[in-house]
Amino acid sequence: MRRYLQRARILLLGLLLREETPNALLRVEVTQVNQLIRNCADNPYIFYAEIGDVLLDRDGRLPSAISPDHLHLTELGYTLLGRASAPNWTGC
Repeated sequence: MRRYLQRARILLLGLLLREETPNALLRVEVTQVNQLIRNCADNPYIFYAEIGDVLLDRDGRLPSAISPDHLHLTELGYTLLGRASAPNWTGC
């Protein structure tokens, strides 16, 4: 994209967190991948947004009401993501 659309603005989204607890292996790995994605942002044209945090409770857990299997989202989970994503898109 950069070659053909040098002035295009690109929004990179972090992977959504999975697993119930912050120290679960897959959660840690997703966090590491998100850091790699975040490092690709340059902010004039490439932006990074982490919107998945809205799915977590105060202790960093992914509640069953939002993701019963700690991977797939419920209607509530998608509603929270939708609300969180709008401000990030307008900033680009």
